[in-house]
Amino acid sequence: MRRRKKRIDLTHWKTYVVLIGLFLSFFAFLSARIISLGYRIERTERHYQELMSANQMYQAEFMRLCSPDELRTLMQHHGVALNTPSEWAFVDVTIREEKGSHGLETPVAEANTR
Repeated sequence: MRRRKKRIDLTHWKTYVVLIGLFLSFFAFLSARIISLGYRIERTERHYQELMSANQMYQAEFMRLCSPDELRTLMQHHGVALNTPSEWAFVDVTIREEKGSHGLETPVAEANTR
């Protein structure tokens, strides 16, 4: 017996063309979404870098304003007198856990001065 060569059935070629078109459209849509997502990530990273540099500027300004010389200048400018106490007192605060009357642990703080 001779075998017949099986030929590709081209009767449904319109269906194949539509499926390939849908696949290509879906691929183009996903590619566009990925590209737009990349641009959004780039824009967000740029905004993050701008915020970080602004934060560093504000931290530097804060540190400059908190320096003793700057505080002294600001106090003199606004007429605030700096009174240094003659005796300094230090307070030690310790926190320990104690069991209360209901069996629950409650924190208790103790303060000592020296």
